[in-house]
Amino acid sequence: MFHITIMGTIKATIRHVKLIAKENAYNTDGIHIQSSSQVTITDSDMETGDDCISIGPDVKTVRIENIDCGPGHGISIGSLGGEGTTTSEVEEIEIRNVRLTETLNGVRIKTWARAASSGFVKNVWVQDVTMDNVWNPILIDQRYCSKPDRQLCFPGEESGIMISNVTFVDIKGTSETAVGVKLDCSRAQPCQDIALNPADVSLTYNGAPAKASCANVQCPIGFPRF
Repeated sequence: MFHITIMGTIKATIRHVKLIAKENAYNTDGIHIQSSSQVTITDSDMETGDDCISIGPDVKTVRIENIDCGPGHGISIGSLGGEGTTTSEVEEIEIRNVRLTETLNGVRIKTWARAASSGFVKNVWVQDVTMDNVWNPILIDQRYCSKPDRQLCFPGEESGIMISNVTFVDIKGTSETAVGVKLDCSRAQPCQDIALNPADVSLTYNGAPAKASCANVQCPIGFPRF
């Protein structure tokens, strides 16, 4: 159901693309990248029923810049480590100058809570992102499940994928939920070096600063806690 898929590719550039799908059109990702490296996506506008851009396993060196996204599910790394895939490696991802409008998520990293999974997500840089009425602006979800009840996925298990060295700079806008920053990391592989602070991340909910919720990671100092 992807509009555009980049798979098994070295050196690909996509620019000046406009993608439109109905908001309720299930699984209509805009651009999906997998098993590829040196990919650039710039100067594009996406309205989807799922992720505007999704990054799957085995991806290295991606630049995403000057993107308008919404409606949709935002920009996602993942899901990783789910059914059919155990080892996932994603690194050197750069996301800059993005505007997200009324999306379900903002910038998200998602892995399945699956003991058999392994690998990493590392060296991710997110800068100059504006969020307008976004439900989950900054989200790390290592208990991802595509089914309505997480107990239907891998109950009692934890993700084996390590997430580290993720930096957020100049993030601003409005959240549709009280929690603007949710870092729900794995007990088996706690997140490391997640860098964000109130000077670089300014998100509000109903006019007040949005809160942070953290598990299995050092919670950023200066955010009100949920």
